[in-house]
Parts: sequence; C-alpha cells; structure tokens
Amino acid sequence: MAKQEGDNNVQKFFKYLSKPLPIGVIDTAYIHNGIIFERSDFYCDFILTLHDLILTTYLGDDLTNHDEQINHFNWCWDKTCLDLRHDNINLISNGKVYKYFMNYFFDTFYLIPNKGEEKDNINNLPLIWDFLFDYNVEKSRSELDTYITVYKLFEKSFVI
Repeated sequence: MAKQEGDNNVQKFFKYLSKPLPIGVIDTAYIHNGIIFERSDFYCDFILTLHDLILTTYLGDDLTNHDEQINHFNWCWDKTCLDLRHDNINLISNGKVYKYFMNYFFDTFYLIPNKGEEKDNINNLPLIWDFLFDYNVEKSRSELDTYITVYKLFEKSFVI
C-alpha cells in the first residue's frame, strides 16, 4: 500500500509542476525577480542567435574532436557577444551564463551521437527558449523557474 501511495504523491507532484500558473502569479514573479521585458527579449535573441550560429557553422562529428567542439562553441559564443553588443552591454565570457550554455549545448547538440536522427529535436530547441522567454504566456512552475534562473544568470554576466 505504501508504494501505491508514494506513486500517487509523485504523480501529484508532476501534475503540480506542469500545471500552468495564472498570468497574475507569473506577473508577480516577474516583478518580484526584477524581470525587465526589454532585457528578456534581448536574452532570447542572444540564445536564438547562438543556437543558429552553432548549428549552421558546425563541421560535423567526423571532422571535430572534443577540443575542437569547445573551440567551436567559444567562437560562436564570442561572435554572438560581439554581434549583439550594443548600448554598451557587454557579456562576461567566463560568466555563469557562459558555463550554463556550454553545458547545455554539449548535452543537447555536441554530444548527441546521431545528429541526423535527432535533427527535428535539435531544430526545435529554439522553440523552447522562445516559449520560455515569451513574457506574455502562461508557464508551469518549472518553466517559470527555469526562465527566472536563466534570466538571472544573464543579469549576473552582463556589464552595463
């Protein structure tokens, strides 16, 4: 009986995490966490630009080793920082947001062995970021937490 009760609690927890929050709760979270629409939009542009650059300039697994993949990511990161630099906003290359996205792209792209088979999933990753950084949509608790976490990483890594 205890196992069934535990399974039920896990299901309740997952339902809680995936249930959309009312817009009023989300707006309150934005205010409480100092979320600024214009910055959110900029951060989303940064992520989408970085993602596109990584996918369109990658030579392939057969031509690159791990060190070359790191160099490729660094080149894409630096180019994105330079291309999106405006209004004296500079990204710190060794900031936590850099490390977050390096890990993210290695987990979701560089280390995927059969990229051809996963092409649709890889190409759909920007849709997730576009949704997470959309200021005006309902989000689940976990989606809102992810958004706020990444937003704050960007905030700590920019010098304005």
